[in-house]
Amino acid sequence: SGGALEHSKAQLEYELLVANEHLEMIETTAKEYEKNIETLYMDRNDLKKLQSALKEAKMQCTQQELDLKNARESNAALQESHSLELQELHEKFKEEKLQLNDEVQKMQESHLFELQELNEKLSATIL
Repeated sequence: SGGALEHSKAQLEYELLVANEHLEMIETTAKEYEKNIETLYMDRNDLKKLQSALKEAKMQCTQQELDLKNARESNAALQESHSLELQELHEKFKEEKLQLNDEVQKMQESHLFELQELNEKLSATIL
């Protein structure tokens, strides 16, 4: 019966050894699992930072689009205003040119009349 006891003890030691090895494998797997979870949390935090940066970039882009739209509208209004000013200046220029032409013509007529008078006086004096 001593042999059976030895056999039983050896069997228990073997099973204990197998159980310990199994436990070590489970612990190793658990440590890998914890490392994976830690990596996932780090990745998640990185992803959140990237999402934040993306959101910020989108907001800046939207603001820049708005600024650009306002600048374009302002530019268009300015061009329209300048165009109207140019038209007004052109009209004034045309009016002033006509007035000057009139004045020059009147002066020429007046000088011509004076010349005729002088010419007549001169002719009368000579004769």
